[in-house]
Amino acid sequence: MKLSPYISLAVFAVFVIALGVFISLNKPVDAQTLAKQAVDECAGAKDKPSCYEKTVPALFPQYSVSEIFKVVRTVRAMDSSYQFCHVLAHKVGEAAVAADPDKWIDLMSLNPTDGLCSNGFIHGVIGGRFRAEVLDDETIAKLLPQFEMACEP
Repeated sequence: MKLSPYISLAVFAVFVIALGVFISLNKPVDAQTLAKQAVDECAGAKDKPSCYEKTVPALFPQYSVSEIFKVVRTVRAMDSSYQFCHVLAHKVGEAAVAADPDKWIDLMSLNPTDGLCSNGFIHGVIGGRFRAEVLDDETIAKLLPQFEMACEP
């Protein structure tokens, strides 16, 4: 059975589009470009830290936590006035845990091993996960094994 040229062309076009989408979604993050965009966007802001704290966490979920921390490192290298990124890391942690609160323990391992941003990511994960809850003694007792596991090296 022979396909018409129009059907063959349509199949080929769909294949090319799908390949383009796949490649664009799987390309490595260009931290330099994303950081430059954030620095440029925040350059004229009255409160640059607040601007970074809004702009950089907004990269999630399009970019992974580790990719976002590459951007944070690059922003700090480009803008030496921005060194205290703890609040920004909190917001990244809060966004990550909001996407799947049940994975909060797994997320903690994504904190940069060098303590970048004074471990704000871990604080954001825990705060985001338990923000709306008042932990009574019974709840704490039930969660204690999870906390103990989360705090292992």
